[in-house]
Amino acid sequence: MSILPSSIIDTLLNDDPDAAQWDVVIRDDERVKELLKQGICDGLLADDWFDPDDLLQLSLDMGAFEVFCTLPDTRKRRSIPASHFSKILLAGALPDQRSLRQIGRTVFNSAPTLDKLGMNFVMTRKGGKRTGDERPFDVEAMGDYFADLTAAQYSTHALTLASWLCEQSELQSSTWAMDGLDVRVPAGRGCAEDRHFKLIVLSVIIDGRAIPFLWHYCTGKDGEITLAKQLWKNAIKLWGKGACRQLLIDAGFINGPWLKQLHAQGTEVITRIREKMEPFVFAVACVDTDAEQKWEQVPIPKRPKGHERPLQREITGLQEWPGWDTYGQNLAICLVRDTYASGEVDTWCTMSTDPTASALKIYEAFKLRWQIEEIFMALSLYHGINDLPASRIGVACARLQAIFFAYTVRWLCRQRAQQQEDESGVKKPWRRKVNLFILYADGYFAILKASVFMEIILNHLDVWHARKDIILRALRYCEGG
Repeated sequence: MSILPSSIIDTLLNDDPDAAQWDVVIRDDERVKELLKQGICDGLLADDWFDPDDLLQLSLDMGAFEVFCTLPDTRKRRSIPASHFSKILLAGALPDQRSLRQIGRTVFNSAPTLDKLGMNFVMTRKGGKRTGDERPFDVEAMGDYFADLTAAQYSTHALTLASWLCEQSELQSSTWAMDGLDVRVPAGRGCAEDRHFKLIVLSVIIDGRAIPFLWHYCTGKDGEITLAKQLWKNAIKLWGKGACRQLLIDAGFINGPWLKQLHAQGTEVITRIREKMEPFVFAVACVDTDAEQKWEQVPIPKRPKGHERPLQREITGLQEWPGWDTYGQNLAICLVRDTYASGEVDTWCTMSTDPTASALKIYEAFKLRWQIEEIFMALSLYHGINDLPASRIGVACARLQAIFFAYTVRWLCRQRAQQQEDESGVKKPWRRKVNLFILYADGYFAILKASVFMEIILNHLDVWHARKDIILRALRYCEGG
């Protein structure tokens, strides 16, 4: 069995490019006890709890793994449950580790967490093949499962995830932001050229931060407007008309009839306007010829290192503005004017479908739209959404599915953790104190009290003494030695 080094699943699951297989390790206390009687022990760890275990435990408690494991199963052979693949993928994304071998050094050391997860798939070694339903689970099996799923099926699954997310009280907000992402899958895996597909993301704005809750994939040629309408339709199914009181979008999603429809549903749309569009052209002309039009100074924006900051930023507005025929209704305009040290003046324009909105209200609201850009930058820098390895499209979609869902689940976990600490006055009150040990043997693990496995050892001292060197090497390997 060989591994294709270009596979994204290989990147996710392996540090060792020579590793040819990966085992699923399932809990079976009774079987491990019988193996211990034979002096077979591949590892022993005290029940411990590190920060990544907190993240996993809180995610399990809130049901994140359960809902993520609802991807369809199109395979003919199903000896390995599809839920195992989904658990592995999400568990890899949650602690910001791309390799599950790295995760194995820091996570899944908590016995209660292992028990809830129902399986442990990290603390394993290369070994002989087993037979039956517990046979080795290799990365190709995982890749084949995700590759069989289509972009449409991932979009449907994203709707299922969003249905669960919209039930979480922390995600209730009436201000949303929408933006698109071009995803590149590099050449390889039987394809000589790079492939691209679109991903449209809808986020809620909470405390000045954008949190993704719904996204839609497109591997065809549909434009951003078409995809945005489909995404919005799905969002309305979940949240209902008017749940979003304010939608922040960029110029790529401008469509007069659609914005008019959104406004009629009770959603104010705030967007940037392209320079050649009617509202921009005529608003600038109107301000330039109206001596009474006043400009108001606002704080100079922060800029990334290496980008020039203006010396001055000013805004002015026009309310009840009728200057966009394709929209067919009055709107409000906010013009922004930046003056630089060189004397250059840059003017740009935003608008609101609320014709009474002031320039300052439009300006402050549109600044929040930048938060979804911050998400994309963070996911690019730390999670590799713009640096995907060569893979089949279905596998790339699976990776993105886990990355976006994990981003929001991590945020939810932090909110829940802080709430529990505030309510109890105890630091990390969710951590359970238990006197348990985790033992690994021949592809299985058990969670036992010290007295249970010590009794087995003492009753079978001759067997354990005969295998002393083998057992000690296994224990040191498990400990990372």
